[in-house]
Parts: sequence; structure tokens; C-alpha cells
Amino acid sequence: MEANKAAKSLRRRITFAANGWILMERLTGAALKSRLPVSPAVVDQRSMAVKAMAACFDVVECLRTGRRVPSMGAPQKAAAGATWRVPQHPRHLSYWYDPDRHVLAGLHLGIDILKRGDKFYVIENNLGAALRPERRRLYDTPFDPIVQGLVATARDAGFRNLVPYAHRWEDTYVREFQQAGEEFGVDVRPACSPCMQPDGRHPLAGMPTPLPESTMYAFFNTRHTAVDYFVHSKTISADWLWHGMASRKGPEGLLGPIRSEPRLFVPPADPDERWPNLAIKLDGWDKGEFVAVGRFESEAQAREALGLRRDTDRPRVFHLGIGKRLSVWLFDKGEPVYQEFIAPDCDADGHPNKIRLHAFLSPLFDRYLSAHAMVAPDAPTETMRPGEVRKDGTFVLSFRKGARYTRLMPELESQLETVADEFGSILNAAITERFETGPVSAKPSQPGTMQPLHIS
Repeated sequence: MEANKAAKSLRRRITFAANGWILMERLTGAALKSRLPVSPAVVDQRSMAVKAMAACFDVVECLRTGRRVPSMGAPQKAAAGATWRVPQHPRHLSYWYDPDRHVLAGLHLGIDILKRGDKFYVIENNLGAALRPERRRLYDTPFDPIVQGLVATARDAGFRNLVPYAHRWEDTYVREFQQAGEEFGVDVRPACSPCMQPDGRHPLAGMPTPLPESTMYAFFNTRHTAVDYFVHSKTISADWLWHGMASRKGPEGLLGPIRSEPRLFVPPADPDERWPNLAIKLDGWDKGEFVAVGRFESEAQAREALGLRRDTDRPRVFHLGIGKRLSVWLFDKGEPVYQEFIAPDCDADGHPNKIRLHAFLSPLFDRYLSAHAMVAPDAPTETMRPGEVRKDGTFVLSFRKGARYTRLMPELESQLETVADEFGSILNAAITERFETGPVSAKPSQPGTMQPLHIS
């Protein structure tokens, strides 16, 4: 009985938050399009307004249920810790397939990978992976491989329409998508956020109801859904990826396990003393912000170097200003993530490199789209002393200005297609266990039947 009440409460909270996001997108977008005097701060801080609305609703929900709801003001985070399959809002779908209408919603992910030997290690997922000009210049083809891959996939899967969504689209990509659609016989309409790109031709605040038949949606940016949080959060994604790999059956694949924890641990040190053995990140920030690495011989040494007094402390090596601290409080950001550092393969000059794999992942199928390498501008030459912490870009996790984009050999791309399939299989198992992914899915599990993920 109590579990059923909790499930209904979470559903109300998710519904309210989703409606709040859709409303803010529409209102702010309409104001910008009408050229009303809207401050840029309103656009940047619209998430603050939704958070405030969600928090107020949660106060009412606490009074209604007679107990404190988990993750106040953040139902997306609460959904990740639920022990039942959580429904997705019908206008806020991220990972969904309706076989009767032949409608698919999936995610475009940029997956950051380190390769060492014959293994590939996923260090981060990016829902909102940038399509930078430096990357596009690698390909002297009429269409970006991501564009061609998505359009061709939609055609091969029998979809008449393709809706790639991003916060904003550059004109060059709009043209590429439309031209590729003409060539492959698919009606392609790049959609955008009405708030982030008010002059876009196809604004999409929320998905239409009913969903148009024979349509494939590919989401390149977060829309702050519960599934988006589940996939993009460093803390949550590290948990389901680690457990998913541990529960794999059959022959060992190309993906290698990489340990990530919300509490400090010290993995074995690499014999090569140039390399760290631990990476430290703060959840909720991207683009290499708040990332450090260190080489430690013991937890006591790591605690002293990182400025940790308690397990729940945020490492003091990261200096958060007032604005960042406010963001931590408002948006449940800033949880530390401790990750085993995998020393990557290096090029002929000793420069480490990171692979960015682009893939489309959905309940119906997963598709490898493209991959390239980013080569660090420097080679690690100095020995790291025990207890030393660094925050520069030498160690691949974040790059300084000057990183090179390079194409990959065909043999390596072929391996990465397998990696994308392996990753997609783990992601699919994790999402379908936690969320409803279609109107005609298997019988929903009863509340309280699943092992909860770690939610701080």
C-alpha cells in the first residue's frame, strides 16, 4: 500500500515538473519571438523557475502524503531511485516506442571512451554532445556521418518522418538534414527549443499528442526529463553501467569495466609513475569543468590532498564561487564522483587521446553514427608524486585549448560499432528496468520489486 502511494506521488511530481518545463519553454519562447524586452537572465535561469515551482509542489505533496518526498524539488532524480517502473510524461518522452503508431523516441549520445590495449572504457555520457566545426572538417563528404546515419536509419526502419531535436541548430546542419532527407526519401524537420532558438522553423516545447505516425525523434540535448537525468548524470550513469557490465552473460566483450563511486576509494596505481590513479569530478557540470586527477597511495593521503574531512564532503580542490554554490543548492549538482583512472593509449609522440563516439540509442535499435579522437596537446613527461593533484588537460579527461581532432582508422571504427552495441544493450536494460518505454510493454513490475540505485 505504501509503495503504491509513493509511486502515485512520484508520478504527480514528474507530471507537474514536465508541465512546468513545457510551460516555461512556450512562454519564454513566445516573449522572445514577439520581441518583448526579456532579459537574457530569464532564458539562462528558467530552470531556476521550474525548480522553484517543483519545490513548492513538493511541499504540498509532503502535506498530502504526510511524509517528506525524496529529492525535494528534483523528481527526475527521485525517479532514478524508484523501485518500480516509472512512467514517462506523454509530452516529455525520451526513450519510447509505440508499435501501433510506429513512433520512436531515442537519444543521440556522445560517449567519451579511453582505449587501452584491446579494451574500451566509458568514462562519461554526454546528452548534448557538441557538433563542433573542427570535427565536421574531418569529413569531406556532402553530409556529416551523424546526419547521414540518422536519416538512413530512419528510412531503413520504415519511418516517413525524422525529427532531430537540439536546443539550437546551426543553419548548415538544418540544410544538411533537409538535403539528406530529400536524397533518402524522408521528411526531416530539425526541431529546436522555442526558448533557446525562438526564430527556429520548428519549435518543440513538448511532444505533440497524439504522436504523429511513422515518426522517429532523435534528441541531441536534454529536455530535463527523468530519463535524461538517468542517462546523463555522472553519478547515476556510472552506477548502472558498472552493474550492467557486472551482470553481463556470455563471452567477454570489448567494453572494459571502470570503477566509479560516490565515496572516496583509491585504486591500484599504474606502474608508470607519470599517470594518476584516480579521477575526481563534480556531477552536473560538463565541458571538463570541475575535473581533477591525482596519484595516491592510501585513502588517508587522498583525503589530505583533496581536503576531505568526511565521506560526504565535496573535495576542496574545487573552488566554487557564490553562483556555483547557489547552483549546487538549487539544482542538486556538485555530488563528487571518484573514478578509477585508466591510462589511455598514446599516439607516436606520446600524446594521450580520448575517443568521442556518437550513437543513436533507442528501445527499438541502437546505431553507431560516428567517432573521432581528440589528442591532448601535451605528453605527460613529469613523474606524479604520491599525493599530487592536477587539474590541467594533459590527462584526457578535459582538454586545454589546442587539442587536435583526428579521424580513426577503419579497423578501429569497426570495433567501435561493436562497442556501441554493447553499451546500447546495457543502457536499454537499465532504462527498461526503471522506466516504462512504450504503451504496449511487458506487464509493469509492482512497486518495491527492484533493487534501488545509489542516490545520494
